[in-house]
Amino acid sequence: MGAKRVPSLPDSASGADVYRSGADHRVPQAGDVELDDWVFQAGDAVESDTLFVFGTSHHIPHFAERIQALWSGLSLRRAIVSGHRGEADRIVTAACQLGIPADVFEVERRASNTYENVLLSADLLRRCCPARQLHVLAKLHAAPRSFLTLKKRFPDWQVALHGVDYFHVDRTSWRRHDEFRRKVAEELIKIADYSERGHIARPQKHGFDASSLRAAAAGLMR
Repeated sequence: MGAKRVPSLPDSASGADVYRSGADHRVPQAGDVELDDWVFQAGDAVESDTLFVFGTSHHIPHFAERIQALWSGLSLRRAIVSGHRGEADRIVTAACQLGIPADVFEVERRASNTYENVLLSADLLRRCCPARQLHVLAKLHAAPRSFLTLKKRFPDWQVALHGVDYFHVDRTSWRRHDEFRRKVAEELIKIADYSERGHIARPQKHGFDASSLRAAAAGLMR
C-alpha cells in the first residue's frame, strides 16, 4: 500500500470541507485527523530525566514556564539548551528565575538553526542520555521538524516531544488561528524539502510523504 495522503482540503458544494481564514475557518472534520495528529504529535513514550531545548530568541517567558512545568512534572535532573547569540543563556536565566537550580542546565551557544542544535549538542546528548531516551522542547508548530532532525542523527533513540504553544490553540481550534495555521503550512513545506534532501528523517510516523505534506500545506494556505 502507498503512503497515506493528507487531504488537500478542497472546497465542496456542501461546505463541509471548506476552510477559510478568520472567523469562517472551519473546525477540522474527521477526515483530517491525520493532520491534527501530525501537529500535536507527542513522539515516543520515554523514561528520561533529561530535557533538550531547541532555543529561540522569541517568547522566552513561555519557554521558561514550560521548562519549569516539565522540570517539576517529570522530575527532570538535566536540561540542555541550545541556541546562539545569547538565546540559550536568556532561556536559562528566565527558567532559573522561576526556581530551577542553575546546575540543572547545560548550554550549547553556537547553533543557529535546528540542524546545528542537534549537531553541536550531540556529545552532550550522548553523555547525558546513556539510555538513549530524551524529552524535547520546541515551538509547537516547529516540533515535528525538531523531532525529525533528532531522529535523523539518533534514529534508535526514543524521543518524547513537548511543544511551546504561545498561540493558545488546540486540536479543535488551530485552523481558525491564521498565523499559527500559516506557520504549520510553512513547516510542512520545510519538512517535505528537507526530507527529500536527506537533512532530516523521513516523515513516516503518520504515513506522510513529501507530496502529501505539500498538498496539506497548500490546503492550509487557502
